[in-house]
Amino acid sequence: MKIRVLQKEEAPCKVIKDLESITSRFLWGGSKEVRKIHWVSWEKVCSPKKFGGLGLSNFKFINIALLSKWGWRYKKERGNLWCDVIEACHSSCRSWDFLPVRKILSGVWSNVVKVLSRTMVSGLPIRRLFKGIVGNGNNISFWIDPWLLNIPLMCICPNLFRLETEKRCKVSDRIKRIDSGYCRVWKWKGSVLDVEVRSEWEILNSLLVEVKLSDSIDGWGWIGIGKGVFSISAVRNMLYDDMNISNASVFEWCKWIPKKCNIFGWRADMDRIPTMCALRSRNIPVSDVSCVLCGDSEESLEHLFTGCIFASRIWSFISSWCKTQSFFVFSFKDLLEFHKYSGLSGIAKDILYGIIIISCWCIWRARNNFKFQSKKAKVEVVIGEIKVLGFLWAKSRAKVPSLDWDRWCKFPSVSRRRYSSIVAASVASTPAPPLPEKEATEKSAKWSFRFIKSFAMGELEARKLKFNSTGTEALLMGILVEGETGEVTTSHLLLGIWAQKESAGHKIMATLGFDDDKAQELAKSVNGQGNNFELQEGTLMNQICFPAFIPKVRAASRGVIYRLRLDAK
Repeated sequence: MKIRVLQKEEAPCKVIKDLESITSRFLWGGSKEVRKIHWVSWEKVCSPKKFGGLGLSNFKFINIALLSKWGWRYKKERGNLWCDVIEACHSSCRSWDFLPVRKILSGVWSNVVKVLSRTMVSGLPIRRLFKGIVGNGNNISFWIDPWLLNIPLMCICPNLFRLETEKRCKVSDRIKRIDSGYCRVWKWKGSVLDVEVRSEWEILNSLLVEVKLSDSIDGWGWIGIGKGVFSISAVRNMLYDDMNISNASVFEWCKWIPKKCNIFGWRADMDRIPTMCALRSRNIPVSDVSCVLCGDSEESLEHLFTGCIFASRIWSFISSWCKTQSFFVFSFKDLLEFHKYSGLSGIAKDILYGIIIISCWCIWRARNNFKFQSKKAKVEVVIGEIKVLGFLWAKSRAKVPSLDWDRWCKFPSVSRRRYSSIVAASVASTPAPPLPEKEATEKSAKWSFRFIKSFAMGELEARKLKFNSTGTEALLMGILVEGETGEVTTSHLLLGIWAQKESAGHKIMATLGFDDDKAQELAKSVNGQGNNFELQEGTLMNQICFPAFIPKVRAASRGVIYRLRLDAK
């Protein structure tokens, strides 16, 4: 019943508020008696997706758009019975408006005209977006209807309109076709050569120079967005555009996964999911804020999806399955942008993006099942769920031809993006340290948690200093590997990067206050040979690094160069 009200009159604020309340309770849960947290503002929820919103309907805008439709139909359907009734009720001998209305009369039509006159879009009232299209000129009023401009001629030339004897005359009454072209027929009450009307007479003549009639029937056009065709969605979009909503953070919606996963990703992108830290920040009493999956840290959005060892094992599997570089991300936004730099292209990149969102959704479900139902979270179970759900949704929603389970398990990769010639040339110009003869027999270095945490903190410090193009993420993605024996410590990595004078890592360390003296002290603590420490590229790494570390540094250099080039764009 309330929806019908929106089509007939300007809805009262109480009706709009009730409709919004029903929708918000459906979205966030709760009832009239129990109110739950509304994690995102209603304005953001009702904003279009292109502005970073959820895209739900704004009932006030729907009300305006539905009423605008009646004004449009009145001009398009002249001659119909309902139009004749409005003309008879609201027209008068002293009413000069292309949307006639009597203020003393209330009702649906009065509400329609009031909304069209009062609602502004792009700096104009909606009624100014209706414009007559002249054909034979038999149906469009010369003075009253807007046809030359988006306002009627009676507003442009009010003194001439006052002298007009037939104020409701049509275009064909004033412009006649003759053998030699066109002539203009005027009927004035007085002289148009007086000083006060002469300027208006010149303006009118200049506007009519290019006017030509045809044999087609007069029509009406829409000069707002929508390619000349009026629609309710066109009015709504113009109203949204006038809101000046900031699009600094716009979530990229994945087309082939369900809306429930997209909405979860949209909320997580704004840190609007009920993690323990998020609840605590909203003054919700929580007894324990530690992560339920690992217990090593507080359960924040960043930790749950990027720092937790449970999530790290899942991302390790995803990178292996989808044939991409290793995941090394510091925030949820980094996860959402990983597919752009994964090396995939086309549909494979879209599939990877969907898999990342599905993985986050499955991690969140596993967390909830563990916390509220005491179901132990297992990485193998979550990985299986990701693969099964991804296959079902990709097969029915994604445009992947001939997709079967075997092909899905091998990942439907289409193409791999290659490094550009500039990056390749930069990498080729970097001298590589000599590899030992027994490189193939050496085991990979094992990376300590202390090392990972140290460089995570270094990245955060670099961001605080607003150091442009740090490239730290790419550096770590290139060298972060797991092995069985041996350990490369934080000191080894710091000295190895400091030795590469032109690298991004060297610039970061210099920005953070590291210098040659500190490098000497650190080298002495590592191998007791501080006096023999040489700041030459390659030499230091050969002295203090495990052999397996050398190719990892070379890979890091490629990653840094590639990331810096992306930042430069």
